[in-house]
Amino acid sequence: MKVIMIGTERRLYEEGSGSRTRIIAYGSLVEELHVIVLTKKSDNYQQTKISHNVTLYPTQSRSKLLYPFDAAKMGAHFRGKAISLVSAQDPFESGLAAFLLSRKIGSRLHLQVHTDFLSPYFKRESVINWFRVILGRFLLKQADCIRVVSQRIVDSIMEDGIVLKQEPVVLPIYVDVDIFLRREHGTFLKRRYPQFETTILMVNRLEREKNVLLAFRAFEKIVKQFPKTGLVVVGSGSQRTRLENFVKKKNIADRIAFEGWQDNTAPYYQSATIFLSTSNYEGYGVSLVEAAASHLPIVTTDIGIARELLGEDGVFIGEVGRIDSIARELERALQDPERREGYANRAQERMKNYLLDTDEYFNRYKDAWEKCL
Repeated sequence: MKVIMIGTERRLYEEGSGSRTRIIAYGSLVEELHVIVLTKKSDNYQQTKISHNVTLYPTQSRSKLLYPFDAAKMGAHFRGKAISLVSAQDPFESGLAAFLLSRKIGSRLHLQVHTDFLSPYFKRESVINWFRVILGRFLLKQADCIRVVSQRIVDSIMEDGIVLKQEPVVLPIYVDVDIFLRREHGTFLKRRYPQFETTILMVNRLEREKNVLLAFRAFEKIVKQFPKTGLVVVGSGSQRTRLENFVKKKNIADRIAFEGWQDNTAPYYQSATIFLSTSNYEGYGVSLVEAAASHLPIVTTDIGIARELLGEDGVFIGEVGRIDSIARELERALQDPERREGYANRAQERMKNYLLDTDEYFNRYKDAWEKCL
């Protein structure tokens, strides 16, 4: 089997990166793996062979709007190579590129869906997302097969009335949780912030869809009741300045710490009291898995795998976009250490039973491709 994958992951060009290691592993499943990376000409990426059968091809586009069309132009390069499958990492720009290319070279079309793009919150976020929803609905109908990362996405597709050619393959995101299971850094946050007797942790990009501002507003409501509680935020993004200005305005800057991006988040998970996520939507939720693996009680909006994997007796679930709801769940978690412990135990056990080991994951990934042929 010869496969073309299309996506936007620039870290494939970094030697030793997790992205490159993973794509080389995918290459071991097939005869040839050709990876088209949607890039701008100014990025200065070049065609690069990263293993004996895996090659990267940058589109070198003059504009992001040209990504799908520049990828499709590469069809001339692959015509006659007997490509079995063209797979895209999303049903949007990458998906359109895969659709056009698959039609040009006569290959099967495989789409992956990692986010719950049919959530109403996704469409409301931007005009671009509004167009992506329209595009995603169209492309899913054209795909010969699709892979989704959670049952939540399957349910969203069914509820939307999208008719697929094949039943979706549910294959969770692979997460290596070994480092989170070790519990080696139990005092890390206590040493960094001795003024906090209790620490709430957030680990996510500081972007609109993560709705960290909702977390801050909920925290503001409960902080007087729990005056020795602090909130530590790990992550970076375009919303950081706005968030920093908010905490200064509300006089809670001494209770909220911004840690920025961290390559190793395990010490944070393993030394916090509660994990908090207030995203508007998620297809999966890697941070929820990492928190569960770390035996960390979780307060979260009803997103991704929260209900599907962890269950209502394994996680404190609040309503998306509702400050009072999240504040109430935080209060429940902070007031009841025994319940927190029980939830953390159940979430960790369910997580262990849910996740696939490395060999099984890659076998199921290959099966998902072969099902398309």
